[in-house]
Amino acid sequence: MSNIELPDEIADLIKGPITDETLMQLRAYYSIEAGIDAKKSNELFEIAARVGDRGGPEFNAFLSEAMAAFLMRGFSPFRSRVQG
Repeated sequence: MSNIELPDEIADLIKGPITDETLMQLRAYYSIEAGIDAKKSNELFEIAARVGDRGGPEFNAFLSEAMAAFLMRGFSPFRSRVQG
């Protein structure tokens, strides 16, 4: 078992079947608008491990979208430039 704790409502949500309703609730919780951060991105890996093959292609698409949102949040191509 991982040492990443999920919020109780998320842990309960993913215990059952992964339905369209489940995905809608996950998308609402793990979105840029909801403030996806490093903690939530770690939770996504834990969710993926717990759901496993039960998720299906729609669940995999959700994971990809949520991780991309985390990686792209606050991205600026100018931050990487060295001042000089």
